[in-house]
Amino acid sequence: MQSIQPMDSIVARLLPHQAVSSETAWRPLRFLVQQPVDSGTLVFNVMTRELVLLTPQEADWLNHPDSLAAPHGLRDELANRYLIVPQQFNEFQITHELREMASVLQRRVTGGKKTTFTILPTTDCNARCFYCYEKGCAKITMTDETARAVAEHVLKVAVPEAIRLRWFGGEPLLNANVIDLICQNIAAAGRRFSSHIITNGYLFNDDMVKRAVSLWALKKAQITLDGTEDVYNRRKAYIHAGQDSPFQRVLDNVQRLLEAGVKVSVRMNVDSRNAQDIEALIALLAKRFGGHDGFSAYVSPLFDDLDGDDSFEGAYRRRQVLQEKLDRLIPPKRHPSLPKEIRIHACMADSETAEVILPDGRLCTCEHIDATGVWGTLADESRRNLDVLTAWRQSLPPLPECQTCALFPDCIRLTLCNNQIRRHCSALERQRRLNDLALAMKEFADSN
Repeated sequence: MQSIQPMDSIVARLLPHQAVSSETAWRPLRFLVQQPVDSGTLVFNVMTRELVLLTPQEADWLNHPDSLAAPHGLRDELANRYLIVPQQFNEFQITHELREMASVLQRRVTGGKKTTFTILPTTDCNARCFYCYEKGCAKITMTDETARAVAEHVLKVAVPEAIRLRWFGGEPLLNANVIDLICQNIAAAGRRFSSHIITNGYLFNDDMVKRAVSLWALKKAQITLDGTEDVYNRRKAYIHAGQDSPFQRVLDNVQRLLEAGVKVSVRMNVDSRNAQDIEALIALLAKRFGGHDGFSAYVSPLFDDLDGDDSFEGAYRRRQVLQEKLDRLIPPKRHPSLPKEIRIHACMADSETAEVILPDGRLCTCEHIDATGVWGTLADESRRNLDVLTAWRQSLPPLPECQTCALFPDCIRLTLCNNQIRRHCSALERQRRLNDLALAMKEFADSN
């Protein structure tokens, strides 16, 4: 048996030693992903993050621990690595306890400081996407006064190391001046930072791209394209678009960003109405940007027009077909990496190192601006309600599918989250994630 990636150091400290007895009935841990290779079988323990290579004989015994005679010392080694466990072992409870204890240890390391700030300069937008989840949301634009308060707050609560800023909206470029102001104030304090923006990309120009690189320390932009020219222009329905085609303008801005050294990730939202057109868009993007190292793209399913019992599977199937075509035309620059640390939060909403700041200075758990997630304001520290943060860190109980799913330690579904996707389990999505993990296992083993 060869250990290729060790256990997460925190998990190794927390897991108790398993006493081995000939009277104990053993079974494989439920959270193992196995991948045959030429030299044996790679086994990744999703709970502990350890990757091992087993010989064919060792793999055979791992999967039949009570029906085959174990070679000398093998049972002890497999038990110590939590590859096998007693029949009554509750890995779901242990996973929950590991997350809780790992969170406490992380808090001690960071001292309660934040690493990432999602900042909304405005909730207004120049596009009118029919699927926008912010429909009905009040249009609020951050003032210069609030921007200065944001910078002051970030400097106060951020870790001493480099700060990560994430610009979101609305369309954040509608209020680019406050981005300037926040970045200027943080830089003036001598703090290192970098930023990432989620934008439709329409408002970029040469001057703004230069500011983004030099002042915002912009490293990456995510830009959504939902189809080729006619489809995109119709679905976005930009206000004040003028005579120029928004689609062509956004493509030109993608080019500007790439040439300035900013990585660009294009998100293609797909539903039943634009799936065929997305195929043409993939071909267009591959021809224009496929050879650029800073360019990447991915397909994301929309769920706003679903009906029927298999609607989620249908949406994921559309995504899968298109993603496979995309990967053929624009091969991924890098494949998913092998996880090294236990996952302790689902997203920004339950992360103790992330914070969301709304345009009016309210502090929120999530960029989706759920009113139940607002826990305070920059203006009045005395009125901050930390019970809201605690409530948002509660997770739903396992689904029936979880009982046989090796990915359970990586699947956290928050009780208060209204995102319907997180409340369901897709067999197609589960298999995609398993395939990605198997690929990461092989690539990591080959490189080590």
